[in-house]
Amino acid sequence: MQRTVAVTLVIVSALALGGWLLSAQESQKATESQQSAEVQKSESASPGVVAKVNDKAITTEELNFFLDRVLARLKARNQGQEVPLDRVAEIRKDLIDRLITQEVLFQKAQEEKIVVSEEELNQALASIQQQGTDIAPEKLKPLVMKNMIVDKLVQDNVISKVSVNDQEAEAFYKSKEDQFKHPEQIKASHILIRVEPNDSQEKKEEAKKKMAAIRDEAKAGKDFTELAKQYSEEPGAKETGGDLGYFGRGVMVPSFEEAAFGLKVGEISDIVETQFGYHIIKLTDKRDSGVTPFSEVKDDIKANLRQERIREAVKAWIDDLKAKAKIEVMDGQQ
Repeated sequence: MQRTVAVTLVIVSALALGGWLLSAQESQKATESQQSAEVQKSESASPGVVAKVNDKAITTEELNFFLDRVLARLKARNQGQEVPLDRVAEIRKDLIDRLITQEVLFQKAQEEKIVVSEEELNQALASIQQQGTDIAPEKLKPLVMKNMIVDKLVQDNVISKVSVNDQEAEAFYKSKEDQFKHPEQIKASHILIRVEPNDSQEKKEEAKKKMAAIRDEAKAGKDFTELAKQYSEEPGAKETGGDLGYFGRGVMVPSFEEAAFGLKVGEISDIVETQFGYHIIKLTDKRDSGVTPFSEVKDDIKANLRQERIREAVKAWIDDLKAKAKIEVMDGQQ
């Protein structure tokens, strides 16, 4: 399950989840009970309570755990400057609302007996720890578990039910046709041999010589895509084969643009030097200014419309859950 909507807290990394529910009733109850206990262990009573959700307390300790980390990040980003008090108050209020939302969702997930497997949990923990975290493992595990359960709840109840069909996408396309107008565009592929500006002249000559040999292979008829996969030092070239897609003027650096727009379809350029190194370019298509065909933008339109609908549907669903819950925010705590 891919985490699509940011309903959980900023302190835990976004997780790519692949969820499943335990099929055996007893195993499900046992896992559910164990996970609930581990989550509750991190939420033990503390002197202050900032809010309650159906009589479940959200403590000052929980709030401060996240608040301290958010403020530390902001301070580091602002070169050690303290966060203004009015901004701290805004962040505090927002975190309380996030904790309330998460608790509402977690209680709903418990009601629906949603669990995550140990394998999923361990994979998520390993991924976070690999990226680096200052949260102790005994604290991190229940946090991640709670987030994963909540994410799974939202995925199962909302996200998985949202779709956009071709007819809806085409209706959007026709209503927003101006958005799909484009100037003159070309489609090109390239091969890059990297050279840094401060590299020695000897290294630059060596790179240029290598590029000349690759160009000879291309001019002799060897497949340009395969050459790009084999030789190009552009990140991702092994997957894309050097394909840059369609682009207009003003997108690429000047020397690259000038060479690319000067080619005929199927033609391969001379060696082009940019700040990135040495390139050869092959022009694969050219089109005049006009409107991008629906067939070329359909998938993007559907994806964007679906994301928009997901945001709206998730918000409406969460708002409904919160309206039905008994939520108390303690006076004087915000």
